Amino acid sequence: MKQVCMLGHVLRCHICSLSSVRFCQSDSMSSEPVCEVCKKLLDLEQRSVIKFLSKEGKKPKEILECMVEVYGESAPSYYKVKFWSKQFKWGRESIEDDPHTGRPVEVTSEEMCQKLESLILQIGE
Repeated sequence: MKQVCMLGHVLRCHICSLSSVRFCQSDSMSSEPVCEVCKKLLDLEQRSVIKFLSKEGKKPKEILECMVEVYGESAPSYYKVKFWSKQFKWGRESIEDDPHTGRPVEVTSEEMCQKLESLILQIGE
């Protein structure tokens, strides 16, 4: 278990070192990654570990204990372990975040363009 997690950390830092900008300043397993790319990769790595251990039948508390031993300060909170463990228990397979609801990034439909054009013409009169 510890070797798998260490490999993930090495890969994360290697990805950052390949970039033209040095993102990740962390040089030990216990320190938090600095860049957003590393944080996202760490989240995905930890969710993979939670998924694996959940499928082995481990309880969230046991999973957290293992992760604290390996990740130290970078270990997820008990709430996160419990949340993801429950998700995987209910059949979730993806370790990715769900798409966020809210304001759409772009709204361009023919109908919307026509409404805006008529509104602009009415205001201009």
